[in-house]
Amino acid sequence: ASQVAETLGGKCEGFYWAFGQQDVVALFDLPSTVDAAALAFAVSGSGAIRTTTTPLLTAAETDAALKKSVNFKAPGK
Repeated sequence: ASQVAETLGGKCEGFYWAFGQQDVVALFDLPSTVDAAALAFAVSGSGAIRTTTTPLLTAAETDAALKKSVNFKAPGK
C-alpha cells in the first residue's frame, strides 16, 4: 500500500485488518482527491479488490465549508 501511494506523491498512514462489512481499512494521505480517485480506480479496476472511498476533512476545511453560504431548501418547504 505504501509503494502505491508513493507513486502518487502520498503515503499510507495506516493499514488495518478488520472483520464485519470491511476486511481491511487503509488510510492514505494523498495530494488531492484526483489522486485518491486514481488510486481507487487502479485498485478496484484490477478486479481483485473492491474499494470504498471516504474523503476526510481537516478542521480547517470543515470550518471553511461551514462559512460558505448555500442556497438550499428541502423539497416541499
